[in-house]
Amino acid sequence: MTDTTSANRNFDSSKILLAALLVGSLIVNGILFFSNQNKSAEIESYSEFMEVEHQDLQDSYQATLEDLEDYKIENSEKTESLLALEGQIEEQKAEIEKLLGNNQYNRKKLSEAKLLIESLRVIAHDYKGKVEGLMATNAVLNQENGELKTDITEKTVAIDELTIANEELNQTATMLADEKANLSEERDVLQSKVTRASVIEVDEIDAVGVRFKNNGKELTTKNEKKAEKIKICFDVQPNPIADLGEKEIYVQVMSPEGTVLAVDDMGSGVFTHAETNEQMKYTAKSVIDFQNQEETYCMYWDQNSAFSPGTYTTAVYHQGYHVGSTNFELK
Repeated sequence: MTDTTSANRNFDSSKILLAALLVGSLIVNGILFFSNQNKSAEIESYSEFMEVEHQDLQDSYQATLEDLEDYKIENSEKTESLLALEGQIEEQKAEIEKLLGNNQYNRKKLSEAKLLIESLRVIAHDYKGKVEGLMATNAVLNQENGELKTDITEKTVAIDELTIANEELNQTATMLADEKANLSEERDVLQSKVTRASVIEVDEIDAVGVRFKNNGKELTTKNEKKAEKIKICFDVQPNPIADLGEKEIYVQVMSPEGTVLAVDDMGSGVFTHAETNEQMKYTAKSVIDFQNQEETYCMYWDQNSAFSPGTYTTAVYHQGYHVGSTNFELK
């Protein structure tokens, strides 16, 4: 009896212990279950937070890129400072895209990306300021360029007008020069006519050989060995156009050999032919007092050598014009 009761008590104690262990296990499992549930919730909440922050950074990065896109200008207009900033921007973009470009990100990477995006915004702001300054400068330069083009156009028009006016003046000057030349030519012709009209004409030209007796009496001779001088006489004719006063008359005596008798030391010289401008030798010169009346003048040529036989030609000139001539012979 006693043994059975004791055995029953032991069995009951085992059942109680087993129940207690079962309850304890259930409690521990419940605690672990709830703990795991909380951790899962925390992990899920953290992941969602990271996703949101990652997306915010992506949005901020894209907004910064769009701002930069709005201020893009042609490469030909970029300054060295703008090109340097663009180099920094490309470096920043590469680092940011490396940090945000895959799903394996953590808080450290997102923090680095955030700092880089903020730095990129600063660079973008600086870039924007430089572009706006450059655009403002270009606007001023374009305005000045437009004004300069307008000024150049106006000056070109003025130059064209001046060129036309100058051409007209040149044409007028040419016409005036031609008229002046014509007038000068006409004047020269008239002057030549006046000069020619004022030339004193001579008549009755006579040239002979002469010799002198001991008493000084003059005798004409045709013997070349006896002739001591050649005497030339002529009658001066009235000319109302000619001025009164002294006039130079040149006489040219041509030898039978065709040469002009001339010796400088004996009064010979050179005159200019009025019609040909040729320099011509003269044998002797006489200065007469012209009073617009007919007068006879005579002049002598005293040669320092013997005369040769043959026919001599005597020509008389006034103001370079030939006014008369005659021939004589020595035998």
